[in-house]
Amino acid sequence: MIQTVPIPVTEANLVSNVPATGDAWSAGTYDTGVQRVVDNFVYEVIASPNTDDEPTAGVAADPPTWKRIAPIVPEWTAGSYNKGQQVSVGTEVYEVTATTSTTDEPTAGVAEGSWIRVGSINRLSMFDFTIGRKTTRASPIVVEVTPGRIANALALFQIEGAAVRVEVDDPVEGVLYDRTIQLVDNSAVQSVYDFFFAPYDVATDAVFMDLPNLPGAAVRITITGPGDVSVGEVVLGQQQRLGITSRDVSLSIEDFSIKNEDGFGNVDIDERPYTDVVSFKVYVKAAQQKLVKRRLAEQRAKPAFYAAAENRPETHVLGFLNNLVITRTTPIEAEMRIEVESIV
Repeated sequence: MIQTVPIPVTEANLVSNVPATGDAWSAGTYDTGVQRVVDNFVYEVIASPNTDDEPTAGVAADPPTWKRIAPIVPEWTAGSYNKGQQVSVGTEVYEVTATTSTTDEPTAGVAEGSWIRVGSINRLSMFDFTIGRKTTRASPIVVEVTPGRIANALALFQIEGAAVRVEVDDPVEGVLYDRTIQLVDNSAVQSVYDFFFAPYDVATDAVFMDLPNLPGAAVRITITGPGDVSVGEVVLGQQQRLGITSRDVSLSIEDFSIKNEDGFGNVDIDERPYTDVVSFKVYVKAAQQKLVKRRLAEQRAKPAFYAAAENRPETHVLGFLNNLVITRTTPIEAEMRIEVESIV
């Protein structure tokens, strides 16, 4: 059983090619690589050496002169905002919940009920513990995190792309780790027939549990694919081995959809998200049960990554500890029952 507590990722320890903000486009000539914003999307000049095309027209040109890079949420400025509109304040995104409109400043409006915080800006969504709100960009997404401490485990969830490459770059020794995972799920291939005729499946998660123990190194993540790529959540941290996981692992889901049935038996389904629930049976040394209990209890209300092993993907879950029971079974061994519910 492995627990990985996430290292906080902020603008202070992050380098990313996902834009946070941008300057609005206005008529003129722009050189290769310049980025401008049109209708809450960032566009980048790909013409050489420059272009005077309007960005949306430049995307459709033959050959194209602009490329659509990523969505952004406009920064809040004083004014009136209608229900459902979203703005950013710093790195946070807020949405109007007032009945019609509001002139409240978003952070103050949260207390008044006129605004609600819905997540982080696109650039930081992959680190905000909300899998449903993804970081999206035209391929590739390239981020580099310098954690400032040992970080030997990395997990990515809800990826849309073709491959994930991870490099660990030490400031003295250079790149000491370089591994790529192709996002292909071959678990359905159980025979020669399946190899040729089974539906093609893609993997949405990728786990790297063999990063070197280098406290001063930077971890570079590159997600590539055709068109836009995205990722729901990235967890980077130091793994802690809590015990030996039994093969007796239970998997289930908690569905938040609502089924409404009228008097004639007609059913209307309001489909909503669901969470994964993973129940582990773990054996630990009796002398360590208090330590293991304390480590798990300290993380009870905060998300962490749990896994039996890298090669057991069915046990990979990012979420909260739901339940913990430890039973002393022999003078030297204890049995733990752990239930973890994933984040949405």
